[in-house]
Amino acid sequence: MPIDPHDPAAHEPQEAPVSYILLPRDANHEFVKVMTHAIVEKRTDDYEEYRQQLLAKGFSIREADMRAARGVAPFEVIEGDYNAMVDNGINALLLLLVGGGGTAYNNANARLGVGSSTTAWATGQTDLQTPITRVAMKATYPTTGTKKQTFASDFTGSTGDGAWQEWGIFNSASANTGMLSRKVESFGTKSGGTWTLTVDFALS
Repeated sequence: MPIDPHDPAAHEPQEAPVSYILLPRDANHEFVKVMTHAIVEKRTDDYEEYRQQLLAKGFSIREADMRAARGVAPFEVIEGDYNAMVDNGINALLLLLVGGGGTAYNNANARLGVGSSTTAWATGQTDLQTPITRVAMKATYPTTGTKKQTFASDFTGSTGDGAWQEWGIFNSASANTGMLSRKVESFGTKSGGTWTLTVDFALS
C-alpha cells in the first residue's frame, strides 16, 4: 500500500524487529537450597539446677551451659529436618542483604519458638499457628559455620510446656513479627525439665 506523505504516522521512526535469545539453563547454578536441621535434647530439672550452681561459683554463662550439658545427659534426643521459609522471612533477609534495614537474627534479637498446632505450613504465615512461647538464644548463639548459622535456645522449667508440634526461627519476641521459617513436626509434650532446641539454618 502506498505511503501517504500527509499521514503523521508515515514520519514516525520504524522499530527494528527485536531478536530474543534464550540461553540454556545450567542445572548446577539454577537453585539455592535452604537446609534446616533441628535437634531437641530433653533433660530433667537437674540440668538447670546444676547450671545455676555453676553460675553461682563464677563460671561464665557459656562455660556453665557447656558443663551442665556434659554433666546431665539428655534422656531423649529427637532430630528433624527441612522447615520452610515464609514470605516475611525471605523479604527480611533480602533487605538485610542490601543494607535496606531490618532486624538482624543475632544473639540480641533471635528467638526459637514452639507451638502446638498441626496446621500445614503456608508461605504467607507470620507466626506459629498456636504459639506456646519464643525463647532467646543461649550465650554465643547463633554461631557461624560453613554456609550455615546455628541457633540454640534452652526451654527451662515450665517455659515451653505443652505439645511441641511446630517450631520456627524469629528475630523478635513479639507475636506475628519476625518469623523466618516454620516447620510442623512432633517433638513430644514438655512438662518441666529443660528441652534444648538447636537448629542449623544452612544454604547449599
